[in-house]
Amino acid sequence: MTAKVLVPILYSAWLICAGHALVRAQELKTKSLATGINALKGSTDYTLDTQDVLIIHVVNEPSLAAVEQTVTSGGTIKYPHLGTLNVNGKTLREVEEMIRFKLDKDYIVNPQVLVNMKSFRRRTVSVSGAVNRPGLVTLPGTQKLDVISAVSEAGGFTRQANMNRIEITRKGKTKRVKLDDLNAITNPDELFWLEAGDVIFVKERAF
Repeated sequence: MTAKVLVPILYSAWLICAGHALVRAQELKTKSLATGINALKGSTDYTLDTQDVLIIHVVNEPSLAAVEQTVTSGGTIKYPHLGTLNVNGKTLREVEEMIRFKLDKDYIVNPQVLVNMKSFRRRTVSVSGAVNRPGLVTLPGTQKLDVISAVSEAGGFTRQANMNRIEITRKGKTKRVKLDDLNAITNPDELFWLEAGDVIFVKERAF
């Protein structure tokens, strides 16, 4: 076989291999993106509220890739084609399903929608009294925080702290707990998980 005939054949074979490689690379890129975003979602229990910032991605749709939206004071976002969407109190998965359903209905057949958190609103609890660094403690984005952990974030108990007089106030109602009772809890479902706006006050011992 002459070189004149062989060169076009080899070039055609190279084009076929290169095409397969590009397709495979795109598949791996899409899979990697989906895996990475899902890994960053954190707890599926987290519900959206004002000032949360979302990144919304529709796979293989360049015009809908990495759409950033901030939840408004009314609990809504604006999304291309769909307009205003109410996301207040919804989880990331619920928002995914809502957008997927609406896009599939009128715009894209069986879209793959990924919703990720870019940043969380700042949610705090107040820790004061006999702790080393009284003040506001920020609640983690998708993780829960209990009373002992919050006190630890506030520098821990002082030497004057009364471990039997820890007061927790939520929405105007106060309950008193003891450190030993909190430490004795082994079932996570029985822990007192903190919410934004809670107030922890550690009493001092009487001398």
